[in-house]
Amino acid sequence: MTALPPLSSVIPPLILGTATFNIQYHPNPDFNNLSLPVLRAAFAANITAIDTSPYYGPSELLVGAALSALAPPRDSLFLITKAGRVGPSAFDYSPAHIRHSVHRSLARLHTPYLDLVHCHDVEFVSPAEVLAAVRELRALRSQGLLRYVGISGYPPAVLAALAEMILARDGRAPRRRPNVLLAIDAGERPAPAVRTAEEAAAVALDERFRKLVEESMWPALGGWRNYSWESPQADFVNTRSEFGVLPTDLDSAPCVATGDDSNLLVEAQRDLVSTESVAPVLTGAA
Repeated sequence: MTALPPLSSVIPPLILGTATFNIQYHPNPDFNNLSLPVLRAAFAANITAIDTSPYYGPSELLVGAALSALAPPRDSLFLITKAGRVGPSAFDYSPAHIRHSVHRSLARLHTPYLDLVHCHDVEFVSPAEVLAAVRELRALRSQGLLRYVGISGYPPAVLAALAEMILARDGRAPRRRPNVLLAIDAGERPAPAVRTAEEAAAVALDERFRKLVEESMWPALGGWRNYSWESPQADFVNTRSEFGVLPTDLDSAPCVATGDDSNLLVEAQRDLVSTESVAPVLTGAA
């Protein structure tokens, strides 16, 4: 397998998050076909990275429908999704489920490959489960189904410990993505000692982000500044009782999304009105 460039050198600086394309936020996540103009506006602003997850209800289906309607060149996009979280308190990191989840995401997003797949909210499961999931994602990467493997969740110290564990076991650490606001607020990103010009540039970039967050973003957030998803408490119990038992929604009708742990059916609204192409707007290559 050809070595990939560092993720930091290819991932776009801005990413469109689509967690709100979700019944957790609105009873009709795509009212007025909103996903289409949202993606069109993002592409017009040259924001070509999109983050989604199977846990976000119909988000993958809505993103996939909008991408089909807008038809941007695949190599102009950076598609990110996740695997492993199947409900508010249910997780399945078994290799069988991770494999199923990736194939389902590929089908929903209408893409032959994914740019980055995170294990979703790794702090809720055991290190052994994270290691097994990362290994399965790497196996799928060797098949050309994805390019980068990552872990996501809170707090940053947990992500760092898991990355070090995986590095010790496999000799390769996954990409880890802590929430930047939490990481800075918790004081867990001290500037490293400057030894080279490259390190000095990295420290300067961190300082720019710190100032952006503290001087621009935090004042705008107001009372929301300290909000974050709760990490698992000592009494947390994974409500997933059977692992590797796959849902049957991969081959379901294209207009229906079925949650792994819910009988709720959500219309994906694939028949979007506009079919205009935004190809001339997109100039970057993933």
